[in-house]
Amino acid sequence: KVVLIDETASSNFFEKGEEIGKVIEIKGEPFTVVGVIKKTEEFEPVINSREEYYTYYNESSGMVLVPDSTWPIIYRYDEPQLVSVKATSPESMSAAGKKTAEILNESIVSATGDIKYKARDMMEKAKDLQQISESTNRQLLWIASISLLVGGIGVMNIMLVSVTERTREIGIRKSLGAKKRTIMQQFVIEAAVTSSIGGVIGIILGCVLTGAIGTLMGMTAVPTAGSILLSFSVSVGIGLLFGYMPASRAARLNPIDALRSE
Repeated sequence: KVVLIDETASSNFFEKGEEIGKVIEIKGEPFTVVGVIKKTEEFEPVINSREEYYTYYNESSGMVLVPDSTWPIIYRYDEPQLVSVKATSPESMSAAGKKTAEILNESIVSATGDIKYKARDMMEKAKDLQQISESTNRQLLWIASISLLVGGIGVMNIMLVSVTERTREIGIRKSLGAKKRTIMQQFVIEAAVTSSIGGVIGIILGCVLTGAIGTLMGMTAVPTAGSILLSFSVSVGIGLLFGYMPASRAARLNPIDALRSE
């Protein structure tokens, strides 16, 4: 049973430099002084209520700190605050914790009746966190899917405008012997290159933001090579998928009608 006292309590009870090893009584229980604490800086509180006055008064009259494990001795409450239980198997963890709480609650004698032991199963907490993570991942997947759809429609519109503006060029190429397959390959590749450029920009921004956010949150976040490769592949795939229709339209143009267009 040991205590720490502040300088105010030390000057009230003992001569300066003779505090260590002395014994003080708290509610009839002897405690040995093992150290004297000191505030890092002095301050003058602003007191606006009676509660603040009594709080400051209690601090200014001296402070005695006892270990967390010995406060039940002072308050005559000899009950454990925390109990660790080791189960025989992961399946029996929840049952063991609940049974332990029941046994401890049977032995409690509390005047107010508001003291009660509760069992905390870490496996249950892990399952809850996993469910939250899965739900968040599903939401992010939907958001990413909508973003990819909007981006793909944007690529398709850009390629349709390109086909419209280059109709005469397509007519000239077809009149010189270009096949439908060649025209289609040209516009599909253009769509894939356009979307892949956007993918590269997104990957660079993602890597930069990942490092910045990880630093702010005190975490080490490093994008993996697999995620980067997957992101780039999806970008190229979006270009190929949504660039097919404009490319097909360009390949089906009639050379004579294409040459007449302005």
